[in-house]
Amino acid sequence: MKTLFCESKIKVILFALLLLCFSLHGKAQTAPKKLIAPSPERFQAINDSILAEGMLLYTFEKLAWQATDSLMKYNVNRAEINSATAIEDGNLTWRYIFANLDKEQTVFELTFHLSNDTSFYVSSATPRKLKPNEIELLKAKRLAPRKVIKEKGDSILLANTSGLNWDLIPLEKGGYRLYLLHGTTKHGVIPIGDDYSFDLDKEMNVLSWRRYHRSFLEQPITMNGEEIKEVMHSHTPMTPYFTTTDIANYMLYGHDLYRIKRFSVLSTAFADTSYLTTFDVEKMKLTSTVCPIEKH
Repeated sequence: MKTLFCESKIKVILFALLLLCFSLHGKAQTAPKKLIAPSPERFQAINDSILAEGMLLYTFEKLAWQATDSLMKYNVNRAEINSATAIEDGNLTWRYIFANLDKEQTVFELTFHLSNDTSFYVSSATPRKLKPNEIELLKAKRLAPRKVIKEKGDSILLANTSGLNWDLIPLEKGGYRLYLLHGTTKHGVIPIGDDYSFDLDKEMNVLSWRRYHRSFLEQPITMNGEEIKEVMHSHTPMTPYFTTTDIANYMLYGHDLYRIKRFSVLSTAFADTSYLTTFDVEKMKLTSTVCPIEKH
């Protein structure tokens, strides 16, 4: 039953959408050998970790969207702003700070409370002195993209340079992970690809980097005049799993803008077996289904 289900599902979805893409890590450019699939328990643990980090990235990006929209709503003087960042306070509470680092004070600040049942924010345009941890994070947010472009700019390959978004996430082990996402202003499409991450230490030295997809696609959400109920793209062997950037952009565009609730990635990275990994937004679950590859 699983085989028939996968074959039928893949044929239907691939007819609507197929993006052939792969990821690169470091400077490796050659395709790796086929991998041995992890145990079901290990596979699910990997998916759970990807989902958690992807939803964190989505939160950073979503708050940036909402906070930036509020600048116009409250007629904030943008000329005073030279850095901005999201800060997690815990208990589903976040702050988004627009600041002037030269004066070491806030310009505009929003406090968000996020939950499944209700979401609200409180704004403040009254300047206050920045706290030391805020200054550190704001400086890192401003410096990290410059450092990455200087050291790795030749390795960043993009379809175009419009709609680029940088998100800096502090790591529990120390240092930061800087994400580069490619968004879109076009209506009725979901951007997939042109996405990177860079791990940096606290001194802003680039320790490692990753390219998640080889190409860029703005996937239409309609086909033959009908809305697509589920979106899928394909990863070649250099991308074994769903990616955190897939989670973030599917949530931002596919779910939040167009109310699509299921997103899938077909991976052919594993020997003799392909996997269909599906992100079910309603269940908030990322699961993989075995789809055996027929030999001819």
